[in-house]
Amino acid sequence: CCLQYEYSTYAEESAKTPPVDSVVKTKNGIGYVTETNPLAGTVKVKLKDNPDVAPELYRREDVTLISKSSKKDND
Repeated sequence: CCLQYEYSTYAEESAKTPPVDSVVKTKNGIGYVTETNPLAGTVKVKLKDNPDVAPELYRREDVTLISKSSKKDND
C-alpha cells in the first residue's frame, strides 16, 4: 500500500519536472537540465553561454521548458 502511494507521488512530481537533457530558459539564460530531484522540485541547469561554470540549482517553477530534445541535438 505505501509503495503504491510513494510511486504515484513520485510519478506525479516527475511529470511536473523537466527531464534530464531538456532545454530550458532560466533567469540567467538558456541551458540544459543535467540533474533532477522531482520530490524536491528542483533541477540543475548547465547554461549554454557559460559551459565552464558548474550547473546551477533552480526550482522547477523558475524554469521554462523549451524542448525535451537532447542537448546534443541543439549544440
